[in-house]
Amino acid sequence: MATNSISTTLDTKRWQAALQWVHRAVESGQFPAVSLCAGVADRIERRHAEGRFDAMNPADPATVAPETPFLVASLTKPITVMAVLMLVERGLVRINDRIADFVPGMNRPDKNSIRIRHLMSHTSGLPDMLPENERLRADHASLAKFVEEICKCDLLFEPGTGVSYQSMGTALLAELVHQVSGRQIGDFLKTEIFEPLGMNATDLGVQGEDARKVARIRISKEKAATNWHWNSPYWLGLGAPWGGLTSTASDLGRLARLFLGGGVLGRTRLLSNQSVALMTSSQVQSYTRISEEDQKINSWGLGWRIFGLGVGSNLGELLPAEAFGHHGATGTLMWMDPLRGAYAVILTTQPYDLSGPMLMKLSNAISAAFVAE
Repeated sequence: MATNSISTTLDTKRWQAALQWVHRAVESGQFPAVSLCAGVADRIERRHAEGRFDAMNPADPATVAPETPFLVASLTKPITVMAVLMLVERGLVRINDRIADFVPGMNRPDKNSIRIRHLMSHTSGLPDMLPENERLRADHASLAKFVEEICKCDLLFEPGTGVSYQSMGTALLAELVHQVSGRQIGDFLKTEIFEPLGMNATDLGVQGEDARKVARIRISKEKAATNWHWNSPYWLGLGAPWGGLTSTASDLGRLARLFLGGGVLGRTRLLSNQSVALMTSSQVQSYTRISEEDQKINSWGLGWRIFGLGVGSNLGELLPAEAFGHHGATGTLMWMDPLRGAYAVILTTQPYDLSGPMLMKLSNAISAAFVAE
């Protein structure tokens, strides 16, 4: 993947203006806390964090720092996809294999045509969440129980004929990693991705003291009364492969640099150029039974969302068509711009359904800070 074809730098005044915007948003309470990392390839990196550690307890004086882990929600998904592609590169699975060959419960008339590539590109027909989602969480269900229920659920459409965001497809990818590697997804990610990249503050599933270090998300009183909400020991410990990752902005910045480097960070190569290309360019267009309109609106690579023609509002409005990234329900967003060799990671504790427009404004301000030298 060619990156940084334009010589780019981070304009100091524009970056400071973005930080002032963050300060005002935190002071006004629009964002309880924010952590940022932005940079240009391996040459420039800027970090910033401010705000309350516990969005649910205004009396708590603790504040976040750049080293504070955040629950990053769906930024987890492309990392789970990355794990599967590492198995593909080792010759252990094929992208076009049936998931039923690895998860026998999926060998059902309506599901036995689902391919691994469908799960990676949100074209499997599986739902985002199961109808029994809240009950399962209230029961503190294991990941294995979620997989069992996924095998029983109804599809929204025939695989490969539509695009619908599906967290449950990512859950099956994690089970695939488990079946093929013999390791649980959290352990695989730690030893095969996080440790080699020096992402030492990143985990899929944290407990005890490690869980207490994670910044608390602002949630409703109704959700706070449950025993399965985002800040609960259950959810932080479950390690949901579709949304349970805890990380720092700077750790995710290292991941961004890996993708901008074509699968290499420093002297560490984790993915081939070919795998990076599959993850960061639209794969939905290869499905002839998906409408042209759907292909434009839902432009997915394998794991990453592509800026493309119709999804700019999900990443930022000042990015080129080559940009890719993801956002998360806890109020997180990251993007990579291979044209400029630039990246940005924005972590907050204000849920995305309340903060989406504000995140876009901040994304725009950061994108505008990257200028030609």
